Amino acid sequence: EIAQCLVGSEMCIRDSIGKKAVVTQKIDNLAQTGQVKINDVEWLARSFSDEGKIPENTVVVIREIHGVTLYVKEFKED
Repeated sequence: EIAQCLVGSEMCIRDSIGKKAVVTQKIDNLAQTGQVKINDVEWLARSFSDEGKIPENTVVVIREIHGVTLYVKEFKED
């Protein structure tokens, strides 16, 4: 299965699609860097869009999950 539940945790990351997270390390698709924190757990992250860069401390929404990498986009209130 693509997205697994964390061993010993109640959090299933596959249930996090559509939820918010905070960028803890600048996301830069070209440099292949980036992390987000959700429920006190840090995950590898990449930008969902081609823009490819999201600054630290930005609130993002999880759009997809591939393996242990979350694909996110900046959260914009309507």
